Amino acid sequence: MNSVSFHPDSQIIASASTDQTIKLWSKEGKLLKTLLGHKDAVLAVAWSHDGKILASSSADKNKIRLWNQEGVLLMVLKGDAEELTSVSFSPDGKILAAGSGQGHVILRKLSDITLASLFKSNCHILKDYLLYNSTITRSDAYREQSYRTLCQND
Repeated sequence: MNSVSFHPDSQIIASASTDQTIKLWSKEGKLLKTLLGHKDAVLAVAWSHDGKILASSSADKNKIRLWNQEGVLLMVLKGDAEELTSVSFSPDGKILAAGSGQGHVILRKLSDITLASLFKSNCHILKDYLLYNSTITRSDAYREQSYRTLCQND
């Protein structure tokens, strides 16, 4: 095991392992769930202060994965060019910090990684997907709740 982190309610413990897994344990030591998705050793885990998000860092192409408290993968964030050896949430829960093996600290504002902000910053990708995906018709791509709504300024 490389890292452990208590959930804020002290009922669950997350562990990071070299076997590419994250395990969720009860405080009595019973294995509750194994989280899969990393392709290399998981080096660190940290719960957000409200307990809604578990962050994990690993050596697999330097990715940070965000999970909900039930262990469902929410998002994968690109890290740095280096191995990410640690991860931590700021006390106010607004910033995610990751430390690299080369001594760098990477900071990500969590407000910048909401689904809406990701769509807005990647509208060109969304537009291409909606327009050129063979399973989506052109009329589907331009429906009220799709590209036009999400990418109003694109």
